[in-house]
Amino acid sequence: ALVFDEVRSLATLEERQRLAREIHDGVAQEVASLGYVVDELAADALTDAHRARLRDLRGEITRVVSELRLSIFDLRSEIAPAGGLGSALSDYVRAVGARSGLTVHL
Repeated sequence: ALVFDEVRSLATLEERQRLAREIHDGVAQEVASLGYVVDELAADALTDAHRARLRDLRGEITRVVSELRLSIFDLRSEIAPAGGLGSALSDYVRAVGARSGLTVHL
């Protein structure tokens, strides 16, 4: 039973890592590249109204990329049996605080 549990844990960890890689190398990169296209369109926009709408779209793309990055981080994070939930939570809020520029207290 212990061996089976260890194999299951390793398989789950490998699958989470695989999914994180696929999201990072696939969807996240494509969405980020759309942001650059929107930046070009905004630079060439003929009216202020179009430019403002494209800036709003760029903001949404940036938000989606940030959400994807958080999802990737969640998939790559694991709770080590020796460290426990407190250690994992501490690592998580430290990473989120560093990325967001916020001061996070736990």
